[in-house]
Amino acid sequence: MNRIRLNTLLVLLLMGTLLYAQPQGQTPADGETYYIYNVAKKMYLANDGNGKLTLSATGMGVTLVKQDAGNWKFNTAYGSIGTDFLETPSCDGTGTYQTWTLSLVEGTTDRYNIGCYVVENYAFSYLRWSDLLGSLVKLPTMPD
Repeated sequence: MNRIRLNTLLVLLLMGTLLYAQPQGQTPADGETYYIYNVAKKMYLANDGNGKLTLSATGMGVTLVKQDAGNWKFNTAYGSIGTDFLETPSCDGTGTYQTWTLSLVEGTTDRYNIGCYVVENYAFSYLRWSDLLGSLVKLPTMPD
């Protein structure tokens, strides 16, 4: 049986001015723009050119907008980041679900798991990188 290896999308929030500096985590703040860094893959959250999320060496700016109960909306130059039940997360404003949570990774003060509440799952789905698929995926379990 083949095992699917998924690398958790552990992220650091990086101020836009630090894009090419050594990644150092930030505390999220309303209205600020960040580059979201995948610690495991050493790459940034980006637009794949077709409105879907991917990882790349340069990334894209993501502006965090505070919502209710500690949730966030993520806006990019291409639109807001969203997802649907069975779709790859997008950054062109087309996803039905656009409310995200940033959960601190246990034992850290500057690394976060990114989750989105998807009604059909009755739970948060967390962003992860799949080496098998070569793309970002979302799974309804908290990353390890």
